[in-house]
Amino acid sequence: LELRTDIDARYPSTFTNEQKNGWINEGMEILASEIGEIDTALFETTEGTAIYKMLDDMRMENIKSLLVGDVPYDAAGQNTELVRPSYMLATERYFALYPEPSKTGIVITVTYQKQPPPVSEDDDEIKLRTKYIPALKYYVMGIIAEANDDINKANNMYSQYNAELVRIKMDKYKHNGKYPVTRDVMDLSGRIRRVTRTKRR
Repeated sequence: LELRTDIDARYPSTFTNEQKNGWINEGMEILASEIGEIDTALFETTEGTAIYKMLDDMRMENIKSLLVGDVPYDAAGQNTELVRPSYMLATERYFALYPEPSKTGIVITVTYQKQPPPVSEDDDEIKLRTKYIPALKYYVMGIIAEANDDINKANNMYSQYNAELVRIKMDKYKHNGKYPVTRDVMDLSGRIRRVTRTKRR
């Protein structure tokens, strides 16, 4: 894996590839939650079929909304008593609908936060956009440094990681024509809360 080779060259360590792959996958999950790339996937119902396979970059916990036709379905736990149209995890890579569709060909619209598929020992490349790779490298090197009790190095790596996150987010705001604005707001109880919103320029 080229990413792992680059990390080894920049910060050699005795940790196994399996350990580093685990940290790479952890970093990708955190990046996905921080960056918030939203996508939409379309499926079609099959009469009497309740279970459907998720896309490779889709995770149950990252689904933001699900519609069957124009009917919104709620997220439900596996042990939840179902009384409303709901979706839930069936197996690791499949979601289930309740009630099961009674017609074939109804469009299922899933809006979700994209999650790159995890890497394994046999992978030659990572399925992550190139502009996110530097942030991921700094995150993993920060974990390695922390595990080595190299606190100064860890702090430096995490600082670089946070700087990359800011850069990525600002590029995203610039692309969308929106920028974050933070204000201190007093609520009804008199407490000050810091609120961040985006506005167009």
